[in-house]
Amino acid sequence: MANSLTSMNASYKDFNTYADNLNGQGDVIYNNISSAYSKLGELNTSNGWKGARYDEVVSAFNSMIGDFNAMFKDIQETIPTNLHITGKNIAAFDGQTIDGRAYTSKSISEISKSGTTGLTFDEAQVIETRKILRNKFTNAQSAVDEIGNIANKLKTAGIWSGESYEKYNTKISTYKKTVHDNLESLITNFSDCMKQAKDDFDNLQKAINDSLTIGE
Repeated sequence: MANSLTSMNASYKDFNTYADNLNGQGDVIYNNISSAYSKLGELNTSNGWKGARYDEVVSAFNSMIGDFNAMFKDIQETIPTNLHITGKNIAAFDGQTIDGRAYTSKSISEISKSGTTGLTFDEAQVIETRKILRNKFTNAQSAVDEIGNIANKLKTAGIWSGESYEKYNTKISTYKKTVHDNLESLITNFSDCMKQAKDDFDNLQKAINDSLTIGE
């Protein structure tokens, strides 16, 4: 009986520790992706980049918001809550009581487009923003990988297995793909539109210079 109780104690503690860790990693993912969205928005408000190419990037970023917010809801709130409830139930079966947890999730909002037919392009600022986005995305990708690593440790230790683990693991694998694929797609889109905007800006400058030369 003692061994059974020891196993139960380890199980509910590990479930609740993992619930906290999952919520924490969810915060890391949210903070980095949210910060990246804010930095992109700042390009417009600071007049660093405006125009059709910028708006194309914004459209791509905004199209991913539904996927990201659904993920935040699960990994910051729903799954940690379910894991904590499991831990509480195991503890109760063992005659133990543990404090409740209140997990909450956050969401990101759409970025405003520049809504202008003109072109503003500060190349140095745009390049620096791309660098920041890449760093933020890398941090988010590392955090979502860590979520899977922690769950695998629980399975390897024999603490969590069976249908519930498999369902969880499938969902986390989906979110890993969402984070990796979506963020790579966004940074590629940003880089492509940045190059096109630079070409547009150079061509515009040339056209202006040529017209002034002709005027002379």
